[in-house]
Amino acid sequence: MRIVILFGTVFAAGVLDGILAYGTSHMKDIGGLKNWRWLFLLEGLPIIPLGVMTYLFLGSIPDTVQWLDNCEKQLLTNLLREDAGLANSEPTSSARLSWRQVRYVFIDWRIYLYVMIAVGDLAVHKCLTTYLPELAKSMSDSKEVHLMTIPLDFVAYTLKRK
Repeated sequence: MRIVILFGTVFAAGVLDGILAYGTSHMKDIGGLKNWRWLFLLEGLPIIPLGVMTYLFLGSIPDTVQWLDNCEKQLLTNLLREDAGLANSEPTSSARLSWRQVRYVFIDWRIYLYVMIAVGDLAVHKCLTTYLPELAKSMSDSKEVHLMTIPLDFVAYTLKRK
């Protein structure tokens, strides 16, 4: 379910991106910036505080996270040990990557399955996001072309959640 939510947010972002692109297409020369620069700023600036918050609040191991209780910390620690194949060792935040772990990445079938799912999903999404605005623009030569892409992204997001 987490993977569905993760991949579904790509289409939700497409809905918001269409609205944002339409809005910035009307912002020519406001503040001395062209509309494409406004689009870059409005899409890029929220990432800076998000990155700082992630660095400050997201711990490297479950024991360092403050908002989890002891039961949740123990559960997550056990899951991490099991996933890494290190059930009898203590997790440390300063542990280095071993060649055994690198080899494990290349022989684990779950990783290949995930990669196939991700490539299949993102290939479809990239085709839609790359060519849909051009198809809509061929039907109408106006700034509303960005608004025409919103319904398809909304439908894709809704179908992805089921």
